[in-house]
Amino acid sequence: MILQPFVENALWHGLNRKEGEKEIIISVSIKEDWLICNITDNGIGREKAMELKSLSLLSHQSKAIEITRKRLIDFNEDNSVSPIEFIDLYDSENNACGTHVTLRIKRKPSEPSV
Repeated sequence: MILQPFVENALWHGLNRKEGEKEIIISVSIKEDWLICNITDNGIGREKAMELKSLSLLSHQSKAIEITRKRLIDFNEDNSVSPIEFIDLYDSENNACGTHVTLRIKRKPSEPSV
């Protein structure tokens, strides 16, 4: 459920208007005390998506990412680490070629089994 708004954004805003091959890569790994979730798409990029959205007559303002950010900050109990990072991807000619999102979720110690 945590990943859902980011995957949905990749589909609707990044890949929906893209021509050619469309790809989303989701990976999950553990790094020290953190669960690291990466979502990468080869879409049109956030800047172009926002430009197209501004031309649209629809004015829906999604709050899902900000709500998820607040939930992760509360869950992680660590304000020193940003729970969500966006990286705009560019090709060798400086054209937008996708978005990479990293989510950091603090691992909690497991309870000993009885």
